[in-house]
Amino acid sequence: MPTWIERQRRYLLSLLQILLSLLDYKARLLLWIAGSVALYALAVNFLDYSRPGLSSLDPVGSPLTLSGSGQGGTGRASPSWYDLGQGTGRSSHARLRRLVTRLDSWPHRFWLDQILRFAYYVGLPFLALIKGAMSPRLLGLSDLDWIGGIGAGVPLGLGGFLLLVWGWSHYIRSLGRRKVERPRLAEVHILSQPWGWPLTLLETIYLEAHWAFYRSGPLTVLGDYWGVFAGLGIVFIEWATNPTLRRNLGTERQGEILWSGSLALVIAILFLFTHNLWLCAIIHLGLEMGLLVILGALYRKRGAHIA
Repeated sequence: MPTWIERQRRYLLSLLQILLSLLDYKARLLLWIAGSVALYALAVNFLDYSRPGLSSLDPVGSPLTLSGSGQGGTGRASPSWYDLGQGTGRSSHARLRRLVTRLDSWPHRFWLDQILRFAYYVGLPFLALIKGAMSPRLLGLSDLDWIGGIGAGVPLGLGGFLLLVWGWSHYIRSLGRRKVERPRLAEVHILSQPWGWPLTLLETIYLEAHWAFYRSGPLTVLGDYWGVFAGLGIVFIEWATNPTLRRNLGTERQGEILWSGSLALVIAILFLFTHNLWLCAIIHLGLEMGLLVILGALYRKRGAHIA
């Protein structure tokens, strides 16, 4: 005979199933997206807390990496983080820092990073897809008009590329020869290696899957135009939960934020006119690689050491 606790557990499970059944697919999809944003916020703030005084991770591109030197470079945290270690909390905080330090120095940490990032960027949207929370059409994977998409996407992609080249040329010139962090310098170096382009391709896949996931919810509620830009707004809200990004915003380290934000805007406009995720990913890869090549040329012209 079931105990009182067992009966209560079954009752709560039944109640939860009834509540979930009352939610339509739009509400379920928005809950999936909200959970993804919450997971990002939890991860970035945990890593920031475990590494006071160091940049926790890439401010916009890599929410679930354990590396302490992301694309955003190193930055000083607020001194208030050190104050959290006073008294009884100091020993637990120190143990947490030692644990994260051991993970940083683990020989296979790179592969752990990649597994976590793949699970977050690709695995989470795929799980929502197979659970029926969204459809391939919302992601831009089915019902595609390739002729119309190419006709609209290629000119838009080329125009976006020229605008980004113009903007980044002016930005790099504004830095002059000051000893400040150069945006995407590590990526420029990676792309110059024989194995560099697969890593750039992987980053493109991650971001496109992530952005498409966040677009899909608003698309079901608001329609094409407002849904696309509301999805972009969710991406920006997610980035705003990152303490490293907030510290870098408005400083000489904000180049990484501007890079990812400008690309996200261009891809959002592309999707609005094409509704083709495959085409957006191809154009995104071309934009990323083309801009990195031009950025590398600008850095070499100004004597920056690319290594």
